[in-house]
Amino acid sequence: MSTDHPFKATLPYDKVDLIHGKFFASPKLFDDAQCAACPNRKNKTIYPMRIFCEIYGVFGDSMGRYAEKLDNAIIENSPYGIVKLDWLTSNFAYDVRHSVTEEDHFWTRIDTYKWHWILFEELFKLSKSNYYLLAGLDGECHYGDRIQWILRKFGRDGYNKFFLLHDENRHLLAHTCKDLLIDCDLYNIEKWVEAGGSGFWWPQIDGKATNTVDILAKRLQLLKKVAVELNRKTEKMTFPPGTIVGLLPKDE
Repeated sequence: MSTDHPFKATLPYDKVDLIHGKFFASPKLFDDAQCAACPNRKNKTIYPMRIFCEIYGVFGDSMGRYAEKLDNAIIENSPYGIVKLDWLTSNFAYDVRHSVTEEDHFWTRIDTYKWHWILFEELFKLSKSNYYLLAGLDGECHYGDRIQWILRKFGRDGYNKFFLLHDENRHLLAHTCKDLLIDCDLYNIEKWVEAGGSGFWWPQIDGKATNTVDILAKRLQLLKKVAVELNRKTEKMTFPPGTIVGLLPKDE
C-alpha cells in the first residue's frame, strides 16, 4: 500500500463508489485495432483473466496499524466506515509516517480483516486460480517482514503467488485488458489502467467499522459482475470505459 505519491490520482469517484468500490475498464477493451493486433487473437487463443490484489489495505488493516503506532490516532472515516482517503497524508508528514514503518515488526503485525478469507476464496474462484498478491516496497526496508506476513496469513500457496515490487513498477504486470488490479490506492489503479490493464478500486475499510459485512457484500457483488464480463468478453465489454458498473441508484 502506498502512502505518498508525487502526483494525485485524477480518476473520478463519488460517495457510492466509496462503499461499492469502482471498476475502471481498460481502454484496450474498446480498441478494435489493438484487439486485431493481439497475438493471442491471431493464434485463436483466449487470454485468461488474471487478478492482482494489493495485500495491505485490501486484506490487511494497514491504517489501523498506522493509527496504533501514531499514538493511537483516531482514524477519520465516512459514516459507512470507509477511511478518509487523505487521512494519513494530510495529518502526518512523510518523515513521521516513514519513521513508524521503519520500526521493527511494523509490517508483520498488521492485522487482517476478519473477512479476509472470504475475499481470498472469491478471488480464487473468480480468477480460476489465476490470482496474484502484491505489496509495495519502499526502498529496501523490511523485505523480510512482508514475506513473513504473507507466509503467516496465506501460507505457502499465497507466498508462491506473491509479488513484492515498487509501486511505480507494478503496472508492468498489466499485459492485457483482462489483467485486473484490486487496490485501495486510486493512483495505483490509474497507472495500471493507463498501462492497459483494468482496475477495481477498493477504498480502505476502517478495521473498527461495524458494518463491514454489508460493505463486503456490495463489493463482492460488483466484483463478480466485473469478473463475469472480463471472462466472457474477448474484445469488447458492455461497460463504458472508465465508468462504474452500477448496482444501485446514486441516491441509495
